[in-house]
Amino acid sequence: MNFLDIFKNTVNNIIEESIDYSKFKVYEIYNGKSGGAYRASRYLAEAISSKNKTPIYSSVINEGIQFEQSKDKKGGIIVFTTDVNAEKQSENRFINFLKQKMKTISNRLNTTKKIDKIAAKNELVGWTIGHYLDGRYTSPKNGKQYGENSLSLEIIGVDFEKLYTIAMEICDSFSQESVLLKDFSSGRVLFVDKS
Repeated sequence: MNFLDIFKNTVNNIIEESIDYSKFKVYEIYNGKSGGAYRASRYLAEAISSKNKTPIYSSVINEGIQFEQSKDKKGGIIVFTTDVNAEKQSENRFINFLKQKMKTISNRLNTTKKIDKIAAKNELVGWTIGHYLDGRYTSPKNGKQYGENSLSLEIIGVDFEKLYTIAMEICDSFSQESVLLKDFSSGRVLFVDKS
């Protein structure tokens, strides 16, 4: 007995229990007419239609989408670190080291608060903060390579200009020389700095 036969038997058993299917929402199938899901849903729709005497179209359960962004406002990802190591805090090497460590600790403790503040200022619709294991960055100012834990901020519902502005605000807020930005609308990937 194959999958389609098992599915047909299950559907027939459900229909025999006299459930009122006319109360369920109906949606079009978007995955094409060649897949097994399409054939199974066609059978389900035909079986329900014949039982209820009302036409029901191919359906999938897909009620979770609230909205979809326009093509120019898809958003993007900004990758940044909370470590302060490329941005100079003082001319004295020892004081610079201490200030960088203190700023790094402050950044790590207040990451979510700082991002929420930037999000509120820019009226963001939705965003997530995720962790990358290990980031690498070569400073254009001094040519040094830095290894650091990086975070990613994924934002939806903004155009490139707003995404760029948010990237600059993150640079400033986290005392970073630059951050990596990827725009979903255009596919552009670039480093953004405070200047």
